[in-house]
Amino acid sequence: MSPSTLELGTEDWRRLRDALRYQARDLHHRSYAVPADRRELLWEEMDRCLSLAGRIEGLIVREEA
Repeated sequence: MSPSTLELGTEDWRRLRDALRYQARDLHHRSYAVPADRRELLWEEMDRCLSLAGRIEGLIVREEA
């Protein structure tokens, strides 16, 4: 899949990437206020957000090359 697949502009993809990174930071901060079992779930979701943000970053780089 490339950024053009969904007909989004590069700026749209950057916003999505940045929103995912922001969400990951928020999940990380919230993880300090919950029990250990809940913390693991938040960290898993944080990892998913960062992974998807990384994939989007790769798409952006390839689109600009």
